[in-house]
Amino acid sequence: MPQPLEQMQFFSAISDSPDPAKAVEHVLSRLSSRVGQPFDLVMMFVTTDHVDHFQSMAKQLQKALRPNVILGCAGTSVLGMQTQIQDGPGLSVIAATLPGVQIKPVRFHPGEWGQVLNDTEFLTQQIISDPLDDPKCMVLLADPFSTPMVSFLPALKLVAPDMPVIGGMASSGDAPGTNRFILNDQYWFDGAIGITLTGNIAVNCTLSQGARPIGKPMVVTRTDKHVIHELGGKPAIKALNEIIDTLGPLERNLVKSNGVLVGRVINEYQSRFGRGDFLVRKVVGYDDEAGVIAINDSRLRVGQTVQFHVQDRDTAVEDFTMLLDLQRIKGDLCGAFIFPSHTRTKSFFGVKPTDAQLVYDALGDLPMAGFFATGEIGPVGNDNYMHSHTVSMVTFGPQSDA
Repeated sequence: MPQPLEQMQFFSAISDSPDPAKAVEHVLSRLSSRVGQPFDLVMMFVTTDHVDHFQSMAKQLQKALRPNVILGCAGTSVLGMQTQIQDGPGLSVIAATLPGVQIKPVRFHPGEWGQVLNDTEFLTQQIISDPLDDPKCMVLLADPFSTPMVSFLPALKLVAPDMPVIGGMASSGDAPGTNRFILNDQYWFDGAIGITLTGNIAVNCTLSQGARPIGKPMVVTRTDKHVIHELGGKPAIKALNEIIDTLGPLERNLVKSNGVLVGRVINEYQSRFGRGDFLVRKVVGYDDEAGVIAINDSRLRVGQTVQFHVQDRDTAVEDFTMLLDLQRIKGDLCGAFIFPSHTRTKSFFGVKPTDAQLVYDALGDLPMAGFFATGEIGPVGNDNYMHSHTVSMVTFGPQSDA
């Protein structure tokens, strides 16, 4: 009789051992029920303490797990099921068997960006295995010093308009050439690596911006690229100050300590806007004399709706918890990759639950791995963006026959 198709399975483990070889051995002992049987996919993340041993650790994992594809990078911190490791050595690994799923490794060299960004046929060949089957998602890990992410994500949209992109910018290095990446038997210091997943897999993306609106939505009445000159016919600074005057003591203190953010409405056809309806961006500069506000969003247009936001730990916990509840009701989840901002540390959350704990509280012992990024990649609405101070997460399960 024919054997039944193997089920989709994920296994994860995390170690804080300062000895690189022992960290891998610890992880492998947690995966002992599967070691010796090849996996389709393995992802590994190490903290800065293990950067010098990244290659040897990867080889040790490859020898034991025999994955068809392995990829990973280094970050300031890593996290796994119910645990995040900061300010010390850490290794987080997730391994998966993915029957009926095609995994296509992708690598983008710094010298190729001109062709990648301007040649749609070339880019299509890089990310799509079968032109008759669109990728369900791309998982992308990139070097912030050599990857033009602001241009790259729109280029991906042109060739794969329905493909969510999830991932993060490596955070272990603070200068060009100091980050670390692995893709199969190749090791890199720059550019971007990743995978596209196609076939029998259900993908659910979560992007928690952790910000709440203040004041009321306003229409942009004058702008120049990323600089807002007027909101509702008033100088942008004046409009902001009028909102601050209406705030209570707590929100005023948040504005004073954390500053404000600007959210741009994603879908202008809605009759009402609430949390989750905005792409939230940083304010990168003010000019009190000119009355203008500059934000890191070059897609501002006259007639768009925006609203000021504030960010704090309570909002971060509340927002991510709400989104995880939506993930839970979907059910049949097998594993997750998670990419929080490097700012979402234990010191930020204080006595509040961390991102790793929030996932465990909502989704139980779901196998999970990730690293803390210096820029998080994830979808808002139908477009993919790079973010800051967010958490980007993707969960996987078998595709429903319904």
